Amino acid sequence: YEGLKNIALAADDLMLRKIDGLNVVTKICQTTKAKLQILHVTEKGESLFEYDPVLDMHFKELGFNYVRLPLENSLAETLNNYCEINNIDVLGMIHHKNNWFKKLFVKSSTENELYNLKKPLLVLNEN
Repeated sequence: YEGLKNIALAADDLMLRKIDGLNVVTKICQTTKAKLQILHVTEKGESLFEYDPVLDMHFKELGFNYVRLPLENSLAETLNNYCEINNIDVLGMIHHKNNWFKKLFVKSSTENELYNLKKPLLVLNEN
């Protein structure tokens, strides 16, 4: 077994308000001395999630990298390719709650794509 060296955290603008999930990532990186990559996948024509100084508040001690990635064919493909090329050991994502009614009738396409990830997935609760 080799310890974690590189952790990627898939980010969106909602993620920045999920302090508990961000604290978990910080603790894992500090404990394992892993490097943190914060990834944001953007679709063509989407207003870009620009770098937010709030990231510095959460991760300033870690010396993280912020990376914007253009969407390839799917979210899973984009994240898989980045993780493979950059030797990422685990990919973290913060789960956003949907209301129970929506969950009954709609399955997220992102959720379906996650089954195709090649790296371990760390799903963090938004609370």
